[in-house]
Amino acid sequence: MKRLFVVLLAVSMMSLGANAQLSNLFNRLTGKSSQTTTTTTSTESTSSSSQGGTLESILGMATSILGNVTTSSYDLTGKWTYKGCAIALTSSNTLSQLAGQAAEGTVESKVDEYLAKVGIKSGVITFTFNSDGSFSATMLKIPFNGTWTYDNSTSAVTLKFGKTLQWLSMTGIIKSTLSGETKILFTADKFLAFVKNLLSSAKVSSSTTVSTLTSLLDSYEGLYIGFKLAR
Repeated sequence: MKRLFVVLLAVSMMSLGANAQLSNLFNRLTGKSSQTTTTTTSTESTSSSSQGGTLESILGMATSILGNVTTSSYDLTGKWTYKGCAIALTSSNTLSQLAGQAAEGTVESKVDEYLAKVGIKSGVITFTFNSDGSFSATMLKIPFNGTWTYDNSTSAVTLKFGKTLQWLSMTGIIKSTLSGETKILFTADKFLAFVKNLLSSAKVSSSTTVSTLTSLLDSYEGLYIGFKLAR
């Protein structure tokens, strides 16, 4: 009787194994698998998230740069002078806040060095933000104008330039520093577009500089870059 039970149990196990193998084979032939389904769901979720609108991407950027995003007012009106590039490294690989700050300073120095070669350096750019939502700027001795808006729920400022900068629109996050300076941080692609359009307007060859900056910025994960301004 025991021997008969063992034989029946073995046959049952073999049957279950065969069913599992057939099921896996069927899934492979039809392009279905539990892993594929999970991946597809994740991809669709990511796709939906990426299409969630500008506000969602701005909130993500603000959270990365500022940590906790709280409603805050910031008075940007008045005249500001460019002091150099501003960097924020937001990668989770950063070992500590101090290490992150040291790395940011290193990258800022490298970027400032490259930008100085094409004339973009401290003091050569000024912004004047007016209370009516317009702004004027002087960059490389060329006058520019445009409009600006500030969202106090995300600390985001949007700069929309006129024809001279090819209608470039940039949305960045405002971050104050302990030294009293103000950083406006953008995604790397927007900052590079700004540099390229500015140098084109000034008729300065930009291909080498933009290529070098692109390679440098691409080597850092979770990087945002922009203007360091002081009144």
